[in-house]
Amino acid sequence: SNDGPAFPKAFAKTLSQRLGHPIHWRSAGVDGGDVNDISKFCLDIIREETSAGRTPNAVVLLCGTNDLKKLIANPLQLRSNSARAFRDRLSRFIRDVRDASSKETTVILPALPTHKIDKQHALNVVPLTFFL
Repeated sequence: SNDGPAFPKAFAKTLSQRLGHPIHWRSAGVDGGDVNDISKFCLDIIREETSAGRTPNAVVLLCGTNDLKKLIANPLQLRSNSARAFRDRLSRFIRDVRDASSKETTVILPALPTHKIDKQHALNVVPLTFFL
């Protein structure tokens, strides 16, 4: 497909070239969403694909930045916004993806280059890598 967000389109094109065959892909996301928001929305999409006979071989999860923003914006809510809480929510999301699709579905968590953010940017105060 020529339509769609840049990252999934580029990922599918690269994967297709490397594997030597066409890739069916679908993008689903929540602008400004944290792991819980993304999970609630995307699990229904994964179930829809699976029930239509298109069980995904791989699911790419781009998440964490908005969770980090919430931590920076509300540091006193550390218990619900901690690295441990994020890791627990992400682990549950990964299990839920596999439950909604297949135990053989590969879940990909790309390492986003947060270190390239401008040095004055708030996200450079607490690197996202602490959450992973």
